[in-house]
Amino acid sequence: MIKVIKRYKHMFNSMDSIMYFNVFLFVTGGILGIKENIAVAILMILLGICNAVFLVLSLRTRHQLHLKLIEEVNKEVIAEEIAQKEGNNDFIRMKQEMLENRLYAYIKNDFPNAKFIKNAYIPKQDDTFSEIDLLMVDKSGIYIVEAKNYAGTITGNWKDDDRLMIKHPSGTSYDFFNPIKQNTNHYRNLKNATGLDGRYFRSLIVLGDHTIFDFKTVPSYARVCQVKNASTQIRYLSKLNPVEISQHDIEQIYDTLQKYVLKTDEKQTAHLNTINAYKNQSLIK
Repeated sequence: MIKVIKRYKHMFNSMDSIMYFNVFLFVTGGILGIKENIAVAILMILLGICNAVFLVLSLRTRHQLHLKLIEEVNKEVIAEEIAQKEGNNDFIRMKQEMLENRLYAYIKNDFPNAKFIKNAYIPKQDDTFSEIDLLMVDKSGIYIVEAKNYAGTITGNWKDDDRLMIKHPSGTSYDFFNPIKQNTNHYRNLKNATGLDGRYFRSLIVLGDHTIFDFKTVPSYARVCQVKNASTQIRYLSKLNPVEISQHDIEQIYDTLQKYVLKTDEKQTAHLNTINAYKNQSLIK
């Protein structure tokens, strides 16, 4: 719902302007034409009234949808805040897993010949690991997909800022590592670990249904979207720097990446230590 409202906001503004103009045109024309042809004048006034009623109903419906949206976001935010205060990591993890599973189902349906790897732990040069939510190996490239299931509004510069801010309607806020920067690090680690050509990699960020965000500062080499538009954005990325990977090479790349899938205690501990260090650094600042 958020995506629909954000995506079509400018279109609605243009339509509203047309309706305002129609109301003015028909009513004014009808009033001015009463002396010449009363039947035509009445018809024009009626058309103006019909346009006015349609405009009012449209604005009212959008306002109700917006209120419903805010209510849904508030409910999820309250649940998140309670879970964080109580240290209920299961709730946060469940939300994240639901988003990742939905995302996998959507993309898998649209790209049945692609190979997928979920929760890959990629070694870094400092002997720690970075976790990639989803890797998709397709004839058009290797897609590094980062999923974030936040409730609220994301602010900040996607291209330049290391940290972005998630703001809740209640007024609370917290920062988090910029997912585009995070995916850039994933790309570097993957390239170093596998030796694969950098031209193959693409960056995609997928957000939850109750995340409000702005596209304006998203760099051209990455895409940010919600689940329903993930496949569309994958096709967009495939056209930026076209490559053609044979099915044989897809299988080989997939086999190469498979060794990073098994989540050992060592990998998980190293990854959690990295996350905790980041959180502590964020709190200090």
